[in-house]
Amino acid sequence: MIKVLVVDDDEVISQNLKRLLEKSGYLADTAYTGEEALRKIREDNFDLALIDLLLPDIDGLKLLLEVKRISPITAIIIITAFGTIPNAVEAIKRGAADYITKPFRMNELLSTIKKVIEERKIIKLDTNILSALSHPIRRNVASLLVKHRRMKFTDLAKAVGVKDPPLLSFHLKILRDAGLISQESDKSYTITEKGTRAIEVLSRY
Repeated sequence: MIKVLVVDDDEVISQNLKRLLEKSGYLADTAYTGEEALRKIREDNFDLALIDLLLPDIDGLKLLLEVKRISPITAIIIITAFGTIPNAVEAIKRGAADYITKPFRMNELLSTIKKVIEERKIIKLDTNILSALSHPIRRNVASLLVKHRRMKFTDLAKAVGVKDPPLLSFHLKILRDAGLISQESDKSYTITEKGTRAIEVLSRY
């Protein structure tokens, strides 16, 4: 089961979120301070943390970085008031998966959580994708195809700076075998839906 930590100093909000998450099939726990959150993350494995940016003891952005250091696989969704949206955007740049604003609708929150969890599964569970995109040439190829949708072999070779055709063919085969790109009947290459999603997710972490 997916385990979620709710980090908010407002006890009413924290407990309401905990009940909502448990009713939706998640395992949930709460922390009212940044220090408590860090202690629990050190002691347990959480798939997701919902972190309020305004905590009494630790700045939310600093807590985000510390959580990422302690548990890189824990996805983070920032909870923020409208006035702190610029900080939430900065949190995205620092590795948060998404943010939601207070007051939020419960169905919106659950939808965001579901999306983030599904995105994390790509990184956490599909080692073939991680391996396929670990090489800079392959990741560059996939990113180019996300941008241009369809490219010929020669155009790809020029764009990624590969002068050895067999080398590029080797990398393209790995991407095809992982289901990230496909070769069309006219010999051009296109990105698959799986490939598009993987690049979009990995670009945010």
